[in-house]
Amino acid sequence: MAVSDALYISRLADGVLFIVAQNETKRTVINEAIQTLKQNKVNIIGIAFTQVDVKNSDLLSYTYGYGYGYNSSLQDDLDKEKS
Repeated sequence: MAVSDALYISRLADGVLFIVAQNETKRTVINEAIQTLKQNKVNIIGIAFTQVDVKNSDLLSYTYGYGYGYNSSLQDDLDKEKS
């Protein structure tokens, strides 16, 4: 919200994406900006963080898995058709 034109332009848009520099922007500043946007009936459609340190962050994790399923009722129906 440092740019005075941002509020005016955001009123003309269908929605805005709120961008925050992680570990740089204070929560109070973020909350004030969101309140200002809400008071001016600006549609906030999302938030994105910049300057994220992925290597030293617990925000992201990676897992993988696999599964196997068996539908016994389908197999029962197939067995009935064969007999």
